[in-house]
Amino acid sequence: MLLVSAESARKWLALSFKRRAHYSAMRQSGRWSRHFTEDAFQAAMAEVIADCERWQVVVDGFREQTEDLAA
Repeated sequence: MLLVSAESARKWLALSFKRRAHYSAMRQSGRWSRHFTEDAFQAAMAEVIADCERWQVVVDGFREQTEDLAA
């Protein structure tokens, strides 16, 4: 199990969103075809999206804990 602080989780979430934006820009411009086959790019994009979703769950968990402590 990996233990991270709330601040670290927020930074990883921000990085994952930047990575997703980069891959989206590559898809829209067609640059992806210089670096990937279509199947490889689809797999990489799926991984990027999954990373965003995982880090969002972690950050949301910290927010819920903080709200519970404040109540």
